[in-house]
This record gives sequence, C-alpha cells and structure tokens, in this order.
Amino acid sequence: MLFYDAHCHLQDPRFDHCRDALLENLTSSAVRECISNGTNPEDWSTLARLSTHPKVRPAFGLHPWKVKHATPDWFEQLEQRLIEHPGALIGEIGLDRWIRDPQFPKQMEAFERQLELAASLNIPPCIHCLRAWGHLQNVLERYASRLPGFLLHSYAGPAEMTERFVKLGAYFSLSGYFLHPKKQHKLEAWRSIPLERILIESDCPDMELPAQDHQPIPNAGKSCTELNHPGNLPAIYAFAAKTFGHESTAFASQVEQNYHRLFAQTTTH
Repeated sequence: MLFYDAHCHLQDPRFDHCRDALLENLTSSAVRECISNGTNPEDWSTLARLSTHPKVRPAFGLHPWKVKHATPDWFEQLEQRLIEHPGALIGEIGLDRWIRDPQFPKQMEAFERQLELAASLNIPPCIHCLRAWGHLQNVLERYASRLPGFLLHSYAGPAEMTERFVKLGAYFSLSGYFLHPKKQHKLEAWRSIPLERILIESDCPDMELPAQDHQPIPNAGKSCTELNHPGNLPAIYAFAAKTFGHESTAFASQVEQNYHRLFAQTTTH
C-alpha cells in the first residue's frame, strides 16, 4: 500500500533540527510522494533545496497570512521559481478572514494573480480557506473553467457548498485534524464528496493527530517528538477508509488514482 501526502510543509523551520531524520524516514517509508507547500519567498529557497529529494514535490505560493508582509517583487519571484522547477505546483494560496487584520482586498488581489498564473500554466492550485467560503466560490466560478482542477486542503467548509465546489472541479484533502473527536462533526460536509475527489494530507508539522494515533519521527530527538510528519499518513488513511466505509487497500488505491488524476500535468518523478 502506497501513501500520498497532498499537502504538507516540510520546509517549515520547526523541522530544522530533525529534517535529516525526517527525510531519511521518508526515503524508506511507504509514502510515495509529498507535496510540500511554500508560503512566501522566505521559505521558497529551503523548499527548492528539498525538491531534490525523490519523494518531495514543491509547490510555490504566497499564503494569505503572508500577503501583508510580501515584498513588491513577490510575484516575479514566484514566476521565476516555477521556471526553475518544471512540474512544481502553485500553493499554498487562498483567502482567510479568520486572522487579525486580514487586509482582505490585498489577499484577494494576490489570490487572483496566482489563480491567473495557475490557469495560464495549466497547474492545479492548492487552496486554503477560512471564513471566506462565499468569496472563494465567487472567485472560483470565474477561474475554474480554465483550471485543470484545484485542491481545497483540509476542507472544513459548509456542507451546503460542497456540491458546488465539486461541480467547479474541486478535490478535497482530509487531514489528521478530523481524527480529533471534537472535530469530527466537520465530516458532515464530506458525505456528498465523490470518492473520486478525495485525497489525504498530513499538513505537517501542523494538524497534530490525537496522541494515540501519532508516531514520532524515528531517531529525530526529543525536540521533534510531537511534530506531525508524513509518517502519520497511514493513520489518516485508515481513519478515512473506516469513516467512508471502504476497505483500506481499495481506498488507498482510489486515493492514488485521484492524486495522479489531479496532478498528472505536473508529475515530476
């Protein structure tokens, strides 16, 4: 059984003290590929170096939390990264009105510029959204027909909007967030998502699993013991298969097909 991490952040500074152990474990694991999402030009260099690993695919993007601190040339830097890394994705991008002082007009401008770039390059973007679902739907209704699909990562949007996102071409990735009992009510929105549109993600080092499901990074040292990582994907896959009523091997095979279908235009390995 192979596992695919549709959304993570292996370049995150919290991995700086254990990244060698993380990558060594990744090399020997059943995880076939991880899409590591950048958040701003400051972490793109680390991400570019990580992309030399055979199981790491980069995604370069300006996260909505980073928009207000972005340098004037961020978009030109993004274009250059995509030139330097054929097969890279665009992400993590999106809209967020949950954060303090969201400067939403700037977020919207940055999001639309990146969607326009994704459309022109035929790249499926990886999208973040919090408390801006109506705005997101309105934007995607203008861009979706020009995109080869898109990923709504760790989807926790309203159940009544799910069908519309499906029709627009959305894929949805489920993270370890949903394994926590207090969060499982959010799974109601997933009931109407076709199995052919479901992916799995770790969103590491965030989205920690419940303690009983978490496996520390082998040989990583105490400072990284609690960090989430792609090695936790089997637990997320098992939870998703049980939740959606599928046998584990068949479910993993379907997720693999979904992953390749969405990202076929940008397969790098």
